[in-house]
Amino acid sequence: MHLNSAWIVTDEPTAKELARYGSEREIGRVEDCEGNVDWVLEDWQAAPTPAQP
Repeated sequence: MHLNSAWIVTDEPTAKELARYGSEREIGRVEDCEGNVDWVLEDWQAAPTPAQP
């Protein structure tokens, strides 16, 4: 199975890490009473695989 697109619910640090492997568009987020991010919903697309020679 090869994942190249997904909606992902994650915390903010993990969302930033995923951005290293593709592009993402934030769909929504939930913050606690102090304004800290509890979770982020991302629409993530894998980066294209480099062409093989």
